[in-house]
Amino acid sequence: MSLNRHNSILGIGADHQSAAMKRYPAANQTKDTSGICVNKIIFKDIQILFFENLSPNKVDLKLPSMNQSVLFYYQFSGKSDVIVSNEKVRFNSNEQSFYLIDKGKTAVKLNTDSKSCIIQVSKDMVSGYFKEMKLHLKNGYSDHESPLFPFHKHQLFITPPMRDCIEEMFGSKREGLFLKLHLESLFIRLMLLQFEQMQNHDCDVFCSLKSSEVDMIYKVKKVMVDNLNCWFTISELSAFAGTNECSLKKGFKEVFGSPVFEFIQNYKMQEAHKMLCETEWNVTNISDKLGYKNATHFSAAFKRKFGISPTEIRFKNK
Repeated sequence: MSLNRHNSILGIGADHQSAAMKRYPAANQTKDTSGICVNKIIFKDIQILFFENLSPNKVDLKLPSMNQSVLFYYQFSGKSDVIVSNEKVRFNSNEQSFYLIDKGKTAVKLNTDSKSCIIQVSKDMVSGYFKEMKLHLKNGYSDHESPLFPFHKHQLFITPPMRDCIEEMFGSKREGLFLKLHLESLFIRLMLLQFEQMQNHDCDVFCSLKSSEVDMIYKVKKVMVDNLNCWFTISELSAFAGTNECSLKKGFKEVFGSPVFEFIQNYKMQEAHKMLCETEWNVTNISDKLGYKNATHFSAAFKRKFGISPTEIRFKNK
């Protein structure tokens, strides 16, 4: 982003460019080197980074330095090892957590064919929220040396609304001060979703799946995403998986962080958005491909999800 364009959004004249540079450094820097894709949005108190490893090897990624901060980590696909204050934490696909960064090394070892996102914020930005959250805990936290920074016993799953927040961060068209405000508002929403998830997560109830049951849940997901023109009932999916409906619903929510219907509805809407932006298919064709009986029902669902109609999305991308 050029400084002149940056300042025109903020209403800052050329004589004050150096001051603006200090307050609002360059954002949305993207590069692709040797199969490693990196997208950054960097401000003083909030840094957002997206990594994708398309190379055939694991890669070591160094994170921007930010002392006295909190690191929120999201593993969208593949696996990674995160070094936090010299301690290693393993992340699998669709897992997230957050950690206090006080001192010591912070780095990521990203496996091949993996995608992850890091949001790092200053401790001052979130310590008040964490202190309040501590008063409302019901279960699931382990103690940390700092009483303001409790952590869950283990990583939890990334839910579709969490993914939506992060996608909106990188899709923001705002700049300068307005981009910073937009990112901070989305981050607060994201933190709300994670706090609610932790508050409602009882390990005695939700952390009992065997590896064979997890494999079964992934097969159910695959049959749904491979047949987007269909709407499967819970009864049909449980018969396919060889389990009962109650076990399927409980297990699916544990693995993917949302109920079966909410998951596939969000997935179809994301695919619809891609089709509208990347293909010439009309709304009726897309509606058919995603299993809707008519384009009107599809358009209504799309607008509920994105706040804009499919026709408006298509017009904006012409």
